[in-house]
Amino acid sequence: MTDKYDEWTEWKPDWSFKSKKNKKNITISDTPHSLQERQEPTTSIKLKLTESRTTTKHQQRIVDARLWGVMSPFQQNAALAIDRAFHLMSKGLGYRISAPEKLRTGKSHNNNTDYEGELISVYFEWAKNCQKSNLHHSPALDVLVYGLSCYKVDRNRRVRNGWTRTNLLACLDIYCEMKGWPTDSTT
Repeated sequence: MTDKYDEWTEWKPDWSFKSKKNKKNITISDTPHSLQERQEPTTSIKLKLTESRTTTKHQQRIVDARLWGVMSPFQQNAALAIDRAFHLMSKGLGYRISAPEKLRTGKSHNNNTDYEGELISVYFEWAKNCQKSNLHHSPALDVLVYGLSCYKVDRNRRVRNGWTRTNLLACLDIYCEMKGWPTDSTT
């Protein structure tokens, strides 16, 4: 038996490129992650469990973390529930974008639990209540589910700056009212 050499053991990606200015090879020792970090920095966010207790969550873009910090603990719970319900509704439809971080293990999407069914039904009721209150739930989804910044949604929808944030917080208050949770207007 002979020793086989694995040529991939020492392999590392080559991040070099030619500069358009002076046509010289410039080697960048950065990874795509560090390049992205320079473009849009991240910070760890704190979930508010109560007014005095917090827990640290994963890294999030600083713009998102500022918005998350403005929300009350109940609004944060509402945001997580809306995001989860949206992903549950699109689960099994073949859209990988609905939850790209989730591992696809099952072939069937009909194994919903009662809790998941309730989340989806509350989501639909929330969307109807937003419409009755002259609020728009789709910009809230753009921020909560698709990860767009409030500024970008304002520009895409051609509304004044700050409209998306105000709309989002009002939509989250409606969800909180539906669940019987306190809102900023009731505290």
